[in-house]
Amino acid sequence: MPDRPNILFLLSDEHAYRYLSARSPQDGGEPCHTPTLDGLIQQGTHLSTTYCSMPLCTPSRISMLCGRHAHRCGAWGNASILDPDIPTFASHLGQNGYATCTVGKMHLGGSLQHAGFQARPYGDFGGPCGHQDDPLRHYHDDSDTLRRRTLDAGISQVPESLLQEQMVARQSTAWLREQRHAAPDQPWLLLASFSRPHFPLTAARRFFERYYPQGVTPPRVERSGDFLAVLERDGLLDNTIIVYASDHGELAGEHGLWWKNTWHEAACRVPCIVSLPQHRNGQLAPTEIAQPTSLADLFPTLCGLSGTPLADNLDGIDLSTAIHGQPCPALHQRPGVITESLSPRWGAGTEFRTVRSPRYKYIAFRDCDDLAFDLQADPDEQHNLVGRATGQTAADLETLRTFVYDGFDFDAVEEQRQHQQAALRQQYAQRVQPQTPNQILRGDGVLVEADQPLYQAAIVSADPGRDFDDFSQENNNA
Repeated sequence: MPDRPNILFLLSDEHAYRYLSARSPQDGGEPCHTPTLDGLIQQGTHLSTTYCSMPLCTPSRISMLCGRHAHRCGAWGNASILDPDIPTFASHLGQNGYATCTVGKMHLGGSLQHAGFQARPYGDFGGPCGHQDDPLRHYHDDSDTLRRRTLDAGISQVPESLLQEQMVARQSTAWLREQRHAAPDQPWLLLASFSRPHFPLTAARRFFERYYPQGVTPPRVERSGDFLAVLERDGLLDNTIIVYASDHGELAGEHGLWWKNTWHEAACRVPCIVSLPQHRNGQLAPTEIAQPTSLADLFPTLCGLSGTPLADNLDGIDLSTAIHGQPCPALHQRPGVITESLSPRWGAGTEFRTVRSPRYKYIAFRDCDDLAFDLQADPDEQHNLVGRATGQTAADLETLRTFVYDGFDFDAVEEQRQHQQAALRQQYAQRVQPQTPNQILRGDGVLVEADQPLYQAAIVSADPGRDFDDFSQENNNA
């Protein structure tokens, strides 16, 4: 067993902070059933007020990997390319003695697909970002794709054994076993990146019928529980830090909106849990960090927890002492955490930069009226305080506004965005054209399609009830 702790990072996609059964309705929780994550909270530190750096898949992941604000690491949109000159926590830990691997969705642009990880046996290598179309008939139908995201919610047509989540768990387990066999004394970092609960909003019948017709779609956590049970049985968690987080949230109808890429709480705020071996063996009591934190804090925090020297030029802070239940001055000295979206996706001037303090949220727009909310008195963000606040509240909001603009200029950042994107796309243009959502690396070093049985199938029988005398459609729909 290595002296330094291993790190297992479970990353999901589009899991809003509300959907944890450990979160009470009084704290904004929604009815759902997440026993695996509840168990990690009971044996870990719940960072209960965590925000992504940009509420969209690719830029959030790049910012988290780099430990920087989105505009300081080229995290602009879903086609962004991760600049190889910027270290990630994977490259940094790898340079400091860790074996590193990522499995599953990364959603990275261009020909740079490893994000500093040494190994990547399975995932979305430049294709349609790992999300398996469901219902299956839609894979070759590009019409009305946005409306389908909600209209097609229901029971999945993808066999469970072929789900991306199952492959991530199996490939992750295989890599960990091989790594332990090859270098039992070397610490490892594994990022297991799952596609759900990101749309398609489909699930196995037992999940769907637990909630329908009430209309609540649960995060899919059973696979995480199965995965952790296998690793625990194999002894792979004995000296392992477990991290759970999601890249961004999901509005799910709040404010009349769906999906993400807005400043609202449901889009920007995500679950985040860190469970240390000392939590799970009883040496440390479970704890909660309620002060606002950022996914950008995970890079320096993993350094602190693993005894790795801090990388330079990070925007996140090291929360390792707070996770151990000890004082963390930097956490309380920080005015707030930053979320930004700096591509004009919703029209010119809609770019925004947000700061969340323990009480307030201030949203500055490039060319729209600013917004501010008192999240203690107004957690549903219904009453804009800009132009209405007085006294100490007005002073506190002005402090946050100053913090938002400290060293930041919307026009300069837009010029940077255009130049940086063009340069990286020219230098690291995508050179492969995957035809299905996910690919897998064979033992002979060839990368092949992993989802062909779903989307490019060699059909054996289009009507099993006709071709097999003992086939029952009713029994096989279970």
